[in-house]
Amino acid sequence: MKTKITEGVSEEHYLSLPKAVCVIEPMGENGLEGYVRGVEYRYEFLKTKLGKDYYRVYHDASYYETCGPNKFKKFFKKLETPLNEMRGGKAENLTVYDIADKFGIHVSLINKQVVMGKKVEKEHTDSDTIAKEIAMDHLSEFPDYYTRLATLEKKASEHFNDKKVNETTKDLIKRLIRNKIK
Repeated sequence: MKTKITEGVSEEHYLSLPKAVCVIEPMGENGLEGYVRGVEYRYEFLKTKLGKDYYRVYHDASYYETCGPNKFKKFFKKLETPLNEMRGGKAENLTVYDIADKFGIHVSLINKQVVMGKKVEKEHTDSDTIAKEIAMDHLSEFPDYYTRLATLEKKASEHFNDKKVNETTKDLIKRLIRNKIK
């Protein structure tokens, strides 16, 4: 059954999801009609408290269909993507699902943090892949890293604004940090 996405799934979230290819067309299978053999689809695995885990398989960013793990394995094959462009790091070979499992939280919370993290880490690199890897490294230690960082930056900004630190000083600090990292 097709489910129209009404809230909570942004285009960024959709594009951050892994891909699977349809290996057998699920004709006549409730909830999975319309998938075409050989076509790639984005998906996410969701765990429920009641143990009724399921997959969302997205046709595009506007809707998805759901199925259980057995049906997903029957009709789709997960595509392997290189997890890391850089060697090392705390999140070496970890996925957002691994990090969510590590902390016992829903994968959507990690995905939201990854989106926040990529924006922050783009201050240090032009590569989306490297920015995501840096974010994943931080999230493997603290699953709410970027929420904490945003709170800290807001408090620091309020503190320094009270001290009348001008914007050019802030820009100088950012430039020095960027140059040191590159």
